[in-house]
Formats: sequence, structure tokens, C-alpha cells
Amino acid sequence: MNPALRAPIDTLKGVGPVRAAALERVGVRRVWDLLTLPPRRYLDYSRVVEPADAQPGEGAVRGRLGAFQRRPLADRPRVLLVESVLTGPRGRLTLHWFLPRNHARYVRFPPVGTTVVASGPVRAANGRLTMVNPVLEEEGRLQVAGRLLPVYPLSQGLSQGVLRRLVDQALDAYLPLVEEYLPEAVRAPLALLPLEQAIERLHRPENLEEATQARRRLVFDELFLWNWSLEAARAARQAQAAPALGPPGPLAARFLEQLPFSLTDGQREAMAVLDEDLTRPFPMRRLLQGDVGSGKTVVAAYALLRAVESGLQAALVVPTGVLCRQQEVRLQELYRGLGVRVLRYTGSLNEAERAQVEAELASGQPLVVVATHLFANLPRPPRLGLVVVDEEQRFGVRLRQALAGEGVHQLHMTATPVPRTLALTAYGDLDVTVLRGLPPGRHPVDTRWIPERKRDELYRFVRARVEAGERAFIIFPAIDSETQAQALVEQVRVLARGPLAGIPIGVVHGRLPEEERWSTLEAFRSGEVPVLAATTVVEVGVDVPEASVMVVEGADRFGLAQLHQLRGRVARSRSPAFCFLVATPRTPQARGRLNAMRTLDDGFAIAEADLRLRGPGELLGEAQWGAPEWRLASLPEDEGLLREARQALESYIEQVGWETVEGGPIGREAAARAEGEEGWGCG
Repeated sequence: MNPALRAPIDTLKGVGPVRAAALERVGVRRVWDLLTLPPRRYLDYSRVVEPADAQPGEGAVRGRLGAFQRRPLADRPRVLLVESVLTGPRGRLTLHWFLPRNHARYVRFPPVGTTVVASGPVRAANGRLTMVNPVLEEEGRLQVAGRLLPVYPLSQGLSQGVLRRLVDQALDAYLPLVEEYLPEAVRAPLALLPLEQAIERLHRPENLEEATQARRRLVFDELFLWNWSLEAARAARQAQAAPALGPPGPLAARFLEQLPFSLTDGQREAMAVLDEDLTRPFPMRRLLQGDVGSGKTVVAAYALLRAVESGLQAALVVPTGVLCRQQEVRLQELYRGLGVRVLRYTGSLNEAERAQVEAELASGQPLVVVATHLFANLPRPPRLGLVVVDEEQRFGVRLRQALAGEGVHQLHMTATPVPRTLALTAYGDLDVTVLRGLPPGRHPVDTRWIPERKRDELYRFVRARVEAGERAFIIFPAIDSETQAQALVEQVRVLARGPLAGIPIGVVHGRLPEEERWSTLEAFRSGEVPVLAATTVVEVGVDVPEASVMVVEGADRFGLAQLHQLRGRVARSRSPAFCFLVATPRTPQARGRLNAMRTLDDGFAIAEADLRLRGPGELLGEAQWGAPEWRLASLPEDEGLLREARQALESYIEQVGWETVEGGPIGREAAARAEGEEGWGCG
């Protein structure tokens, strides 16, 4: 990129500090940002018609300007309606302007009788067509009519007219400085426009096809260079040193032999991939995706054991203290008789207990520690060889980087399957393994959408199942305040006095102390409390095979992935399992989510449906800080182009080698565009 294109935006004439601040609010800080500012849409004024041929919608109409009439609006006394008529050989078109009364005297119109072209939105009302707030231009001096007019995003202090003039100024002065950086070998197979031409056509297209082709080239650039940044991160990681673990030894063999169940083919394949990664002298960065109940914990336990067998320490990091305790117990069960020490590190430990764990980590003796995100605040243990991040979707990109740092193998796991499209963006710096299949004995969950008016009938069914010796979850939406916590408790009291009278009900939510949450969960697990009323704190990690009923109150307020996670709590049931979604949804999106839950049971199919219904932003959420903030590209609309960009980069690297790509025009362009930008680094 020519350095002049990275000049501050106030280099342009007419841009002072106030306007520069307004431009920054729409993402424009440099001249290059303005050149590539994507129009939100285009007003099609390319075809100029006579008044008789005008149609509702955007249009440009030629005619003779009639007399002007001005009158205040009865319901808006501060607004003045200015009315005129455009007359042609056939027909006439009414023109309306709505102007603030204190500004109306400053507005100048062409003389009556002038032939003009009026451009603007045409609306049908009271049996006639009216053009509202049109732009009037005299023949021979057209700037709006006869073209596609870009409509840009605005902020306070910016108007379309100002922004269009600035774009025109930037195009005239800087467009010749735009340099092509993509080799013909990349552009030609995909019929991509030259970069300079694409930028000009983005702002000055002759037709919509030109605008589409211009956007396609610039979106491709964005996705191509994003993928380059991921490859650069991968190359940098492979340049680091990490402890190469030896092949699986006797301890790993004993672990596999004493498992009380048979591994699935998917689990065996995942373990084989991990063995291959861990024997390399550079850090493993792998994402293990698996549906709810697919057996990721056993795969993680195997990886942790492999580190211990090589004389190293390993950490399993989870998002909550309750899940930390459960995973500690689970690992101790899996490692029984193997001599593997398992420690726990959470905020609920007292000062002496934390100091003891920290001392044992500092000693370097081989062990496994199960911890919450507080592990990131510890001094790095000297013999740390592997960090497994469980429920990866609960952690942000920055946090996952801080949890291990450089030179440590990392395994990230998520039970919220991510569509491959999003995996290429949110997790593009990780190698991805998909754990397919479910362990034997897992049954589909009968999922039903229950209207709120049938709640009493539903709870009679819940009571019958509990009285038959089974257990039930009742899930309420998350709470953010003490008032909401009290409301949840009151809802439980209503159930305890009504349809579930006489049945012990435990209550768990995020505002309870960890010890109280844990003791309630233990009572539910043992059967002392057969019904658990909870918020989404039980979304992950709660494993109670006797639980066969899941009731989700206000289910239309949950996302698809979250509903699928909750349903997974009863997928381990030894009896036929049910998930009841109680809701009377008021939006098409909410109805779509509930219908998807009724008809889909595969987590990956659900993730794809969630992507279509909600888009990538809500799927990734605020926790996924660091996901790309593209200016032009969007998902799922540009999914095909994302794949093409990745394939094109991989093919070109295969042709010329990574060093040539990194040190050539592509690497220099990526560095120049990333300079001063956020969201590019993937670490």
C-alpha cells in the first residue's frame, strides 16, 4: 500500500477536528478507510423518466417546474410543507418538501418553468404519486440524476452530501496511488476486478452489476488478508519451542484399559490426533468440537495424563467454580489407581489453600490442576506443558491467550458446535477436530414446545415422573439483580405450593455462594432433592443420569445453542427423556428457534440454523473478543467467498511457499492494512 493512502483523514480539504471525529465514528481515520468505506445501499437514479412513467420507489423524473405553494402543517407547526408540480408531455408528478420553518427561507429553488430532473423517493398516497424531498437539477448540470447514488453510513455531524463530496475528493486525488498486490494467479481464476477499478466502481458504479463486482473484490481482499493473518499466526507459533512429549507409555495404556466403557471411533481418532500434535517440538493449538455428550472429557483426561506421564504439569481450565469441582471429581474417578494427583484452584479456596496449590505448582512436580480463569493470574508454573480450556465458548480470545502463553500446548474444547464458517473466523488460528458420534446408551430427547396456557398440565406430568423415582430440571432465564433472584425464588414457591407440593425443590443461580450451589447440586445428584430449579448456571457440566425431564421456562428468551446445551443435561438419562420449551413467542425469530429445537437434535445442524437466524455476532457474543470486525464482509452472506479466499491463499502458498507470500506484496499489504487497526491479531 502506498504510504500516502495511510495519511490521516484530516489531510483532505474540509476535514477539521470536528468532522474528523464524526468520520472516525463511522470507521474512517485514514484516506484508505474512506476509499474503501462500503455504501449501505445505492439509490437508483440511473434511468430518467417522464412524469407519466414514474413508479413508487426511488426514481429520477424530468419535467417543467410549476409554481410553489407553502403552508404550515396542522399537526407539526414548526414544519413547512412546500409543494410544486413537475409537468411533462404526458402527466404530472407532485413534489413535496418538508422543511423546518426557521430554515425554509434559506432554501433556494430553480425558477418556475425551468426544466429540471427531480431525484428522490416516489410514494403513493390518496390515489396519486408524490416525490418527497427531491433533489432538483437543471439539464446539463446533473450530478445526482442519471447514476447510482451511494448511501453511506452516517454519524452526528455528517450528511450524505458532505460524505459524497469527500469520497469524490479522495478518489480524484488518491485513486491513482492504489497499487495492485494480488498476483494474477490468484485473481484470474476468480475473475476478480483490479483493485483500483474495484474501488472506483464501489463509489461510482454505472449499474448494480458493477457495484456487485466491486464489492466482491473488496470483500475477497478482506477475507484473503484475514486468512493471511491466521497463517502468519500459525507460522509464528511453529517457530516457538514447546516440550515434545514422547509416545504414549504404560500410564496411558493403563488409563485406557481401566475405562469402564468402550471408546467411540470419534474419541479414538481425536486421541490419535492429539498424540501426533503433542510429539511435535512446537505448541499444539487445537480446537476439539463435539456435540453435547459426545465424550470430550475423556479425550481431555487422556491429553492431561499424557503430559503428566512425560513429567510435566497440565491444567484444565473451566468457566465456573461448580464445574471446576465436578471436573475435579470426574478426573479423580478416571485416574483412580494411576497415581495421578489432581488439584483444584478456584476463588472459593481460602488463602492458605490457594498458597498450598501455588506452592505445589511452583515445585514443578507432575500433576493436574483444575482451575477457573484465575489460573491466568498465577505466575506461570515452570513445568507447565499443556493447558486444556473447557467450554471454550465462555472465554474470550485474550483470556485464552493469557491462560497458557507461549511455548505451551493448548487444547480448546467446546460443546457448542460452531459452523465451519465461524470456525474459520473465530478459531481460524486453531487446528480443528470434530468429535462425531455419541457413546452407547445415549438416547434422543423428546423435545416439545408447550404454550404457557398448558403449564399446569405439564407440571402434572413432571410430578408423575418425579414420583416414579426420576429427577427434573426447571430452568429460568438468567438473573442480573437481587430483585430478579427474589422473583425466581417466588416462582419456585408457587410451584411448591401448587403442582409440585410436597416435592423437595432445590434452587441454584449465579448470585448464590459457590458452596451453597455445590451443596444443592450434590443433593440433586444424590436424589435428596429430586427437582432442581436453576438459571443457566447448569447449562454446562452438570451430569446427573437420573434426570430425565427438562423444563425451560421462557424458552423464547434463549438462544438455540443455549437451549441445545440445556437439553443435553437430560441426554444422559437411563429412561426416556423429555425437554419441554414453555413459551408463547411474539416474534418470527423466536418461533423459528423453538421450531428448530423441536425438529433438530444434531448440534452442528442447530449451530447452522442459529447462524441463519441470528447471524455471527450473537453466536460469538461479547466473550469472543477478537473475532474479526470486517467492514464489508458479513456472514452467512459471504460464506462462499470466505471459502474461496482461504482456498486461494492455501493454493498460492503451495505454489510459491510461505516465505515468498510473507515477504512479498501480499505480506506487505496485510501489514499496511492492519497498521492501526483492531481485531486483526489472532495470536
